[in-house]
Amino acid sequence: MMKELSVCLLTCVLAIGATPIWAETGIPQKDIVFKKGASSGSASGKVKGNNSIDYLVRAKAGQRMTVDFKAAKSAAYFNVLSPNGDALFVGSSEGYRYMGELPADGVYTIRPYLMGAAKSSHKDVSFTIKVNIAAGQTNISSGKPANFAAGSYVEITAKGQTKLLSGPSMIDSSAIGDVSEGRLMKVLECVPNDGLWCELEAHSDAKLRGWVQARHLKAK
Repeated sequence: MMKELSVCLLTCVLAIGATPIWAETGIPQKDIVFKKGASSGSASGKVKGNNSIDYLVRAKAGQRMTVDFKAAKSAAYFNVLSPNGDALFVGSSEGYRYMGELPADGVYTIRPYLMGAAKSSHKDVSFTIKVNIAAGQTNISSGKPANFAAGSYVEITAKGQTKLLSGPSMIDSSAIGDVSEGRLMKVLECVPNDGLWCELEAHSDAKLRGWVQARHLKAK
């Protein structure tokens, strides 16, 4: 009897400890519907406190997806998650627009959320999401952007400051520098990693180098 009770208690403790792992499965999900023949769709909603909503979009590898996000409060952001759950875009550090070529077939998640005072106020914040999906220009199978060959030059297109990272990943890399919109950079190499990444070196400063997602670049 005591043995059975011990097993029950252990099972209950493990179940309680596992709750955070499954917490995200409770986020409501909605599909962003594209009308027949259309390449874009939209959705609107409200988010409050710690709550969120997952908006789902099915797309194929090599397609180019653009997501524009507008909210009633500036402290409202969105993330874009790949079909395997990796973050392709983190709005709180990258802004209100995502543009990128998609790394895999599957369902992509657009997740709005609040930060700062907007989150702690526990008041509804309304938002709109607009999604466009078009054919991409990248050869995903080779992992090399057609316009970003090693030795070529590119321009930073992201608004404001873009962080140079120590590696081709938002998760496992640290920020090692900043570059401004319009900065001319030399391409050292490009690799696929849940989106395309390029290692760059500043045209006028070889010490300023790091990795940037290819969607922030324009060939020169």
